[in-house]
Amino acid sequence: LHKDYEEALVLAKSIDKRTKMEGIKTYELASIAAENKDYETAIEALNYIIGKGEDAHNYVFAKMKLLNVKYLQLTSSSPVKLLDAVNLEREFKKVLDENGIHSGTSEWIRMYAHLLAFYVDKPQEAVDLLTEAMANSVRDPKEKNQYKLDLGDIQLYMGDVWDASLTYSQIDKDMPNDALGNEAKYKNAKLSFYIGE
Repeated sequence: LHKDYEEALVLAKSIDKRTKMEGIKTYELASIAAENKDYETAIEALNYIIGKGEDAHNYVFAKMKLLNVKYLQLTSSSPVKLLDAVNLEREFKKVLDENGIHSGTSEWIRMYAHLLAFYVDKPQEAVDLLTEAMANSVRDPKEKNQYKLDLGDIQLYMGDVWDASLTYSQIDKDMPNDALGNEAKYKNAKLSFYIGE
């Protein structure tokens, strides 16, 4: 499988060069390789686009996708190497420092918080990040509650059972007819079952 995507990458690069498509085919290949869990080829393809400089057609998308792919690669490996997690943590921090905490970076914020809490053992930093993100997402209740759901999971991981339950209840109350509200209700019911309520 890896060999197939590697060969396809060579082809995609040559099509891009020949047709002046500025990395469009290479970016498409990176996406397909990532979907099929060939993260090495996806990373190589995205680095190729990024290496073309800021004027490259898919430069910004490639930078965004590169973090996503590296995150998927890390979280799908077992056991996770702490050094890899710490290096990725630095990359996320740099990107968020450069781009800020707002709705345009919400996907990164959520991955970064997950990475901090569950992979580099910095759950309090994850809580602080999500709290800041929630404060910045006052205009989008769905986004705010998505952060809150992540916060509940981290509170639970930290052993703050009652805080987690309260957080899940708030989401359920805030979005009763939404998939997010239903997920929070389910997590809270499961939590109540485990603590014997």
